[in-house]
Amino acid sequence: MPEIITLTTPLPATSTLRIADFDLNVRGSLIRVVFAEWSGGAFVDGGREIHATWTGATADALMLALNVANLPVKSLHRRVMEQAITDGKLAGAISGVP
Repeated sequence: MPEIITLTTPLPATSTLRIADFDLNVRGSLIRVVFAEWSGGAFVDGGREIHATWTGATADALMLALNVANLPVKSLHRRVMEQAITDGKLAGAISGVP
């Protein structure tokens, strides 16, 4: 099973999200992540989404940390999910493997 987030407080009709889109804009100091509804091993067509963004110095610091991260120890998706939870962009528990 891919890495997913099970929300602490489910959105209407969904409790499980997966990273669907992940953009790093180094020049613009912007990170944008779309967490999309995941069910039965696939993204849900027309499902719920949560958008998370980081900007400015915060985005720059996060991109630097991601750039030098030891990804065989912990995946890029897991690191981004953990940061989103830490920063309060969503609340939930991470499970699954890359």
